[in-house]
Amino acid sequence: MGLSILSQKAINSEEILSGITMASLASNLSLFISENAINEDGRVELEIKKMYENEEFLTVDIIPKREQIEQREKDLLNITYQQQNYLMIAGTSDAYFEHIIYDLSLSYLRLNPDNIISIYDEIFITLESINNIETKVGYYSGWMKELKKEC
Repeated sequence: MGLSILSQKAINSEEILSGITMASLASNLSLFISENAINEDGRVELEIKKMYENEEFLTVDIIPKREQIEQREKDLLNITYQQQNYLMIAGTSDAYFEHIIYDLSLSYLRLNPDNIISIYDEIFITLESINNIETKVGYYSGWMKELKKEC
């Protein structure tokens, strides 16, 4: 997975959708949910967009609670961060657009401080780490590379 939202406990899809929706609203991100947003496997797909210098977007899959617990899919592995296990509750296939990732991460983690956001299972964004960036300089190009050095 590109971007993964991680939690130490399985969470209902409705709660995850609410958290992503509220974070998108707080960051002035556009959120799109199509009429066929629920896939056959129960995942809910939504798209988050914003125009910066260029349009940036994320296509997010919300993973049903049953799937989080059963972990039958190869991309739903337990992820260990600082000796604690986390489940992936939502994710994207890529993580190319760092500005929208920054805005979503900041808002989402402020609303859900116990969650973590992972980028390719190499960079781990916590509320503390994103708040440190925000209070020092705010968003800047290359912030994920700097954060990766700390992980």
